[in-house]
Amino acid sequence: MSQLVVLVIAAAAIMLALLLAYLPMRILLAQMAKKIAAPIRDFIQRQRDRRAAARETPERRKPAESVPSRVVRQPRREQGRDRRDAPEPAAPKG
Repeated sequence: MSQLVVLVIAAAAIMLALLLAYLPMRILLAQMAKKIAAPIRDFIQRQRDRRAAARETPERRKPAESVPSRVVRQPRREQGRDRRDAPEPAAPKG
């Protein structure tokens, strides 16, 4: 019976220690994430504003052409690059 009481008290102590360590860790990580995310959010917003602003110079980029969503390549054998299709190396003279 006394071993069971010791195990219960030990388990309760471990759980309490984990809970007391978990809360400050979550608060610290949340503050770090806010400090890191704020400059990134500001940069993204500045880029959006820059792209939306009217420019004095004409647009130099060409409009994108339609590109197939999936490029299908032929197997190497049909491209003529297979080793079996390559010419035999010349025998050395001499």
